[in-house]
Amino acid sequence: MMVYGAAVQAFCFALVSTGLAINTKQWQAVAVTFIFGYYTTFGLSWIAVPWLYPAEVNTQHMRIVGAGIATATNWISNYVVVLVTPVGINNIQWKYYLIYAVLNAAFVVVVQIFYVETAKLSLEEIDNLFERGSTLHDLEPRNEGMEKDPQIVHVDNSCNGVSR
Repeated sequence: MMVYGAAVQAFCFALVSTGLAINTKQWQAVAVTFIFGYYTTFGLSWIAVPWLYPAEVNTQHMRIVGAGIATATNWISNYVVVLVTPVGINNIQWKYYLIYAVLNAAFVVVVQIFYVETAKLSLEEIDNLFERGSTLHDLEPRNEGMEKDPQIVHVDNSCNGVSR
């Protein structure tokens, strides 16, 4: 989802830049349409990444630290974008959106190469994936020591003599 999201976002920013560069009423409408396209795509693909992905890829021991770093990075990045965007638009106008188009296009490649796919994997399987130092595309989880379908056993009087 992150790869597709970045690709669509790159496309949206390229069309926003094109619409503002041509600067006719029709192309300005295209630019506005694709700004909304970007917001929709971002909301469906990337908005949850700082909150969900670090919790999945960090070990149990590092999960809170990773979530903290991801949260701080998210807010610092938002601050920088809000600070820089008006200056960028004033100085380089429509070309400013090309920067975001290129960054999103680069993220298509970065995510494909460096981000591990975590869909349909348990947290334990993801931990095993990182423990064994998997290669970039070796994404088959190793289930050593884990039963395929563990059975849950009910034990009567299992309170060890403590009354309830």
